[in-house]
Amino acid sequence: MMPAEWSPHARCHMARPHLANEWPGELRNARREIDALAHAIGEHEPVSMLGAGDVYGDCWTRDTAPIFLKRGDELGVALFQFDGWGGKYLMPGDDRVAETIARRVLSRRPDARVFRMPFVLEGGAIEVDGEGTLLTTRDCVLTGRGEDDEEEVARRLRDALGVERVIFLDARLQNDHTDGHIDTLVRFVAPGRVVCAGPRDRSEQSDPNAAMSAALLEQLSDVRDAGGRRLDVTLLPSPVVFGDAGQPLPASYCNYFLTNGAVLVPGYGVEEDEEARAVLASCFPDRVARTLSAQALITGGGALHCVTQQEPL
Repeated sequence: MMPAEWSPHARCHMARPHLANEWPGELRNARREIDALAHAIGEHEPVSMLGAGDVYGDCWTRDTAPIFLKRGDELGVALFQFDGWGGKYLMPGDDRVAETIARRVLSRRPDARVFRMPFVLEGGAIEVDGEGTLLTTRDCVLTGRGEDDEEEVARRLRDALGVERVIFLDARLQNDHTDGHIDTLVRFVAPGRVVCAGPRDRSEQSDPNAAMSAALLEQLSDVRDAGGRRLDVTLLPSPVVFGDAGQPLPASYCNYFLTNGAVLVPGYGVEEDEEARAVLASCFPDRVARTLSAQALITGGGALHCVTQQEPL
């Protein structure tokens, strides 16, 4: 089964941005943010960083690295196909990142089992509670990846990740090139409890995702998890962030990362940053809640969760 992110980590897998054409005017700042994040994570668990000697496209290891599984003390390393988020961003080497990291894991943990999955899946597309429930979005794992059989996709996810119930939601942030990764929308903070990118009190005029967020909350009100529980939903504020061309960027406080001792919250340089940190601090009272800048990373379409992949202990 895929463990929940709050389960103990052995380490975190990351990569540094290195392609100037993917980060026009922001490569240096993106590197600084990655380095600051790696340092913050390193205070609580080891970090393995892909470097100059590795062949990879960009820093989004949530989607290109393996997805890790546990059964008792046994570690599973699941290698899924990667197609550049539905063919939109195909970069040489990204489809080999999972194999590269798997070899390194096996050198440290030779008893780990590697599973090669014959279908496309990105880590940012799935969210689990560690007790059999998986959340995802239809746009991302179905229409955005050329699939049209919801039952078949649900079966694949259950079989591959050891979950019992797959819940499909209809939601996506504007200008999200991932077609609606769940880690920008809804995250489990405990079994039966989630945080959600909420509309708060913003009007649709001031928050371009307000209508989507309201519809997402309605969907969550009808959801029951694998144990039959209705979800307890806590709202996170909506950070409205615009790019240089005036387009809304897919910024979300749901894109936080949990370490063994901290919850690391993306900061976008807006007034909602502190409120989001406080909300997540209340959700994880046993962890330090710390805001780290994601102002450069969001120009590339992601934040802290997108550039991390935890390996369970």
